[in-house]
Amino acid sequence: MRSSLVALSLAAAPTAKDPGLQQTSMVVWKWPGPYFEAWSAIEVIEAGASFIAIGDYGQSYCGHFEREGDRIMGVSRKPLGALTDTYGAAF
Repeated sequence: MRSSLVALSLAAAPTAKDPGLQQTSMVVWKWPGPYFEAWSAIEVIEAGASFIAIGDYGQSYCGHFEREGDRIMGVSRKPLGALTDTYGAAF
């Protein structure tokens, strides 16, 4: 069984006073499995509480960031399944 690492870094939204981004926390996301390694996209939703991610192998996940204040302490996720083409075949 192999394990892959994904480092998730999220930045705080810029303020009008400071237009730059600021990293507020970093979590190394570790999960064993054959499809959990390379990520094509991640969409952070619900004001930074949740996400939807698509992997390079066509797998999709949704999940939540476990937080203590502004800091991300962990990540929980569940598979949504494989992406499919217009004929229903998995990528």
